[in-house]
Amino acid sequence: MLHLLWHLIGASALTALIGGAALGFGALALRPLRLPGVTRAERLLFALGAGAATLSLLMLLIGALGLISPPVIITLLLSGLAFAINPREGRWALLPAWLRGRGPTAGHADNAQPEAPAAEVDLVERGVWVGLLAVIALPLGYGLFAHALLPPTDYDVVAYHFAIPRLYAEAGRIVYLPYVLHSNWPLGTEMLFLIGLRLGSESAAQMVTLGFALILCAALALFGERWLPRGSGWLAVAIFCAMPMALRLAGTGLVEMPLACYTFLALYALWHWRQSHARGWLLLSAGMAGAAAATKLNGAATALIFATLAAVLVAREGRPWRAAGLFAGYGLISFLVVLPWYLKAWVHTGNPIWPFLYPLLGGRNWDELGSVYLIGYLRTTNMDPTVANWLTGLWQVTRANGRFGSFLLGPYALALLPLGLFPLVWRPTLRPLLALLGLSLLAFYSFWFLLTHQTRFLLPAMPFAILFGAAGVAWVCGNVRRPLRVAMLGGLLVWLLAGAWIFDGHQRETARRALPYLLGQVDRETYLTSVYDDYPAYAYLNHHLAPEARVLLAPMDVRGYYLDPAYLWANAIGQRYLRLEQLDDADALYAELQRHGISHVLMNTRFVIQDIPYQEHINTLLNGLVERYGRLLYERGASRVYALDRPDTARLR
Repeated sequence: MLHLLWHLIGASALTALIGGAALGFGALALRPLRLPGVTRAERLLFALGAGAATLSLLMLLIGALGLISPPVIITLLLSGLAFAINPREGRWALLPAWLRGRGPTAGHADNAQPEAPAAEVDLVERGVWVGLLAVIALPLGYGLFAHALLPPTDYDVVAYHFAIPRLYAEAGRIVYLPYVLHSNWPLGTEMLFLIGLRLGSESAAQMVTLGFALILCAALALFGERWLPRGSGWLAVAIFCAMPMALRLAGTGLVEMPLACYTFLALYALWHWRQSHARGWLLLSAGMAGAAAATKLNGAATALIFATLAAVLVAREGRPWRAAGLFAGYGLISFLVVLPWYLKAWVHTGNPIWPFLYPLLGGRNWDELGSVYLIGYLRTTNMDPTVANWLTGLWQVTRANGRFGSFLLGPYALALLPLGLFPLVWRPTLRPLLALLGLSLLAFYSFWFLLTHQTRFLLPAMPFAILFGAAGVAWVCGNVRRPLRVAMLGGLLVWLLAGAWIFDGHQRETARRALPYLLGQVDRETYLTSVYDDYPAYAYLNHHLAPEARVLLAPMDVRGYYLDPAYLWANAIGQRYLRLEQLDDADALYAELQRHGISHVLMNTRFVIQDIPYQEHINTLLNGLVERYGRLLYERGASRVYALDRPDTARLR
């Protein structure tokens, strides 16, 4: 237990420092906006969101200047923290004066605003509150103890979400990585990961996404309690936390949670603008949409959707020219936030949205065949693009078990969604907000349907669906007698609490494996070997290769985070730095690898090239390389490590 406590304290302290710095920078960013109708809790919420985006951009600047080092990073964090500390009134307080100062408590506006709906659900009853807090706390605790405090193992995390910032940290600056496709896309959250990784804490890096989950939960609670029937906000938090997908994402190095957080904050600010018509709220919404775009390439949909919705709201008032100007202005603010990442991609590749639109914009280390590979891969999980599939897509994703990726949606959002129709029909005062939530859900779902049908990419749309359904639950419970209301809420909470573990056995297995490591009964390498079949091959490379060695990862394994030697992807889909299908034979491949300084090959047959053009030729090429030039050094399971010998040595062998 002391081992666990020490680990938790260290990671939490660094995460708190990152959060404090974000709060300070966010306070500076929001001060000129003069947000009317904001509560003190909302000020804190938006300061954290805006501050995280600001801190991310500052880390990008530090990396561009080649200043990634512990002293510089610590100075940056302490500078942000200084802005969040106010020494007035004879004491230090971790809140700027404008956050602590005069103003209403949460749930009451600074100035006159439309009244929140009357109380409809009495959640103060002790049993309901205990169940509600359990549903919320247990999944968040799971994210901490089963994810954040453990070494990362999610495929995408160790392939690029953590691997890229580790390479930046080792280089001390932002470097061009021609063999890592994702390194030239927006990496806003990865810059926050970089802080923890450079300061020696994987857990602090993973706790960043847990922090975003907490911000999102707070936003759901504040939004729902203020603008929807009483109890809607807390019910929405419980429903969100119980989603199997949310449990698996919080506390990991995957970026869907920050993306969902920024997206919902953008809608939150947009609704405030709709109520007050204050320009500051619109600017804040656009900024949060830009932060979403800086988190993930498909996050650009956030700005496009909300700019369109805002323009439509204005156009309905009979002001089409102002609507057009608003759309352009919203898009411009969002674009300025994400612009540094597009500039980075343009400098490195010659294409700001590399490798997309390659025939039009071109791009370094790419070609049209690469686009065929990439688009084909992104659509491997897709349903056929038919109207019937669009209409039933959410149902198919909800009932499918693994077809759309290993992240399960769970039944809650879809099952409770129809209940939102009751207040939509019978509560006219709620109709504009519920319509906005419904349209946002429809727009984000449609955008998802047009791209790639991976379940976790739906997470940014889930807060809209959940709030819509939670408002319906609160309305229904508010119109029935107390015994039935308590029974309904109790049944819902039991379903939420049990369902996350019933619907996704991965959660139970992860928790079972985590316990020995958390208690210090096994060391890091033993734990990774027990959960990560291919880790021993990486450990062998780390322990036996010379410092100047360079490894080719083949044929599809790209998980370089745990590799100390330099490496190069052979993945035909994720890079066009090596164009394997253009090489005639193993001799040509060997010569090409020598040109790139490759001395060893890690062949992992667990991941093979399939269903792409030239797959047989590429597989033959790689197999021929290790047969002719490879000297087997290590073999375990699906992993084999080869040293590449010179032609004369290979012939003697």
